[in-house]
Amino acid sequence: MSEILATPSPTVGRWRKSTARGVLQIMTDEDVALFRELGPELMRFSASMAGPSAAEGLFSSAVSKAFQSPRWPSVTNRRAYLVKCVFNEAANARRTLARKLAAELRLRAVSTSSCEPVGTDLDVLKAVKVLSVRKRAIVHLTYWSDLRPCQVGTTLGISTRTVERELAKSRNQLEVLLR
Repeated sequence: MSEILATPSPTVGRWRKSTARGVLQIMTDEDVALFRELGPELMRFSASMAGPSAAEGLFSSAVSKAFQSPRWPSVTNRRAYLVKCVFNEAANARRTLARKLAAELRLRAVSTSSCEPVGTDLDVLKAVKVLSVRKRAIVHLTYWSDLRPCQVGTTLGISTRTVERELAKSRNQLEVLLR
């Protein structure tokens, strides 16, 4: 578990959590004490939920979201809240992974629609490079970044319908290229 680097801030009773990228947030003395008390337990729980390699990221993300939540000051059972945050973060990570795997399988199904055996992932990457920059961005954000069409549209500044239309065109173009 990465060590928390907490230093007193000019405001009495508040701490700043510092990292190599700078100050992330301001925490109270109570939050720092709770973090130090529950950190090892939550880290073990994270490891049991996501495995040892993903535990630290899951733990950091869950605790950071909990401390930044507008509900945090009014939470009465903070231990239970933090455990639930870790659980929810693990569930979100699992769903995201499942969606990414499903998207890859769908893309491979497109490439296996011909009688030839499936090519390598390199073939898919080469095919995606043929797409226009806009289509490539839409495909990347949809399948690799796991965003929904409305989120892709917001990110790129285009309408959801345009995203859906370009995505359909891209799938058809990729299907032709991967045969």
